[in-house]
Amino acid sequence: MTSSEGAPPVPPPGGYRGARNPELEKARHALVSPLDVLARPVAAPPPMADGPRPLARVGVAALVVAIGWAVVLLGALAVSATDFLFNLNVVVIQLLIVGVIIAAIALKDARRLGGIALAIALVFNVVTIGGVSAVRTAAQGSYEGQKSDEQKFWEKYPGVKGMSASEIKAQPSLEEVRARTEEILAAVRERLSADYGVTWVEQPVPEDISPERNGYGGESMLRTYTSTIWSTNEAITDNSLKLQMMNTIDEVLYPYGMSQFYPVNDPAESTIDPSIIEKMFGSTDPDLQAQWEWASYDYDTGGWFYGDLYDLSKDTTGRFRTERQADHDRTGVPLEGLSIMLRAEKLLSESDVQTFDQRMSEYE
Repeated sequence: MTSSEGAPPVPPPGGYRGARNPELEKARHALVSPLDVLARPVAAPPPMADGPRPLARVGVAALVVAIGWAVVLLGALAVSATDFLFNLNVVVIQLLIVGVIIAAIALKDARRLGGIALAIALVFNVVTIGGVSAVRTAAQGSYEGQKSDEQKFWEKYPGVKGMSASEIKAQPSLEEVRARTEEILAAVRERLSADYGVTWVEQPVPEDISPERNGYGGESMLRTYTSTIWSTNEAITDNSLKLQMMNTIDEVLYPYGMSQFYPVNDPAESTIDPSIIEKMFGSTDPDLQAQWEWASYDYDTGGWFYGDLYDLSKDTTGRFRTERQADHDRTGVPLEGLSIMLRAEKLLSESDVQTFDQRMSEYE
């Protein structure tokens, strides 16, 4: 048995204060100093995945659907599919697209693309494109998707609603009206040149022959005829001279069985409201008007003879000069002076009579 007498006392639990602890020393040596941490290379962050962040994808989706829907609507407009545009399912799709766009705008990462999608949707949507299609369809009378067989049948009616075939054929033909018009215009030019020394120029715009609507949504075989326009090279600014020339025209038209040549621009004789006359001719006082317009009805053809006299010295606003300058630049017509022309409607060409009879027989 070993004696413990004279041995140092046993250290207290945990050892003496300040004494070296081998285990603690090992732990200290295992620690890393701040300088070591700074000296170590920093690991590169993990690479980002290609493509937009998850929230930004909502903006991409909104932009894609907005562009795709715009293409669909433009395609429907191109083929005049008005009935397609005004369909409940189409409206529902439009609302869903609006919902996607609103969601994109609400998210910060998708807001920019959502704004672009919204701009596209504001221009190309069911309301705007449908409205344009409806207006064009109404003008063309082409509601194909909603027409019955009977409507399609009457759409091809060769005559005009309210006029019988016998009434149409009893009128002068297109060729007869053209010949009569040329004769009347020549007579007026010769008389005014002889009496007032004016000279004439024919506007380069040719006569116009356009189809008449038949009253059932289609085109008839009848035509509207508008003659070429003849204008004086000389300006006419004296009001008394203007009246003399108009009265002379009335004398020329009388032997042709036409009505009295009357001033459309004069509230004392015109049936047009004075407020409209002021807008059309610059004033309700003929002596102050920049434009005069006189007219005569042709009882034989149902047409109208027009005489328009432009006097820019009376143009206080510059509106008439601007309009006449545009016409002059386009056709070469003189800025001022007297212009004459004739227009007649619902005319059947002699070359179309046989075809007209055949097609009308289907409606008897």
